[in-house]
Amino acid sequence: MEYKGLSLQEAVDFVVKERLDEGQAGMIAVSKKGEVAYGFNCNESVDSREQMHEDTKIE
Repeated sequence: MEYKGLSLQEAVDFVVKERLDEGQAGMIAVSKKGEVAYGFNCNESVDSREQMHEDTKIE
């Protein structure tokens, strides 16, 4: 990902902060070299991941 000459993480941070709706978004990016970067602008992201694992348990 090339965005304003920034590193992948810097680009993700910029997009999450400046381009996505505040408090309602997250982004995961993977470069062609396999680098991974992510950012969220809401607290629900962590809760949602925990809930997803709860919902997918097989009993």
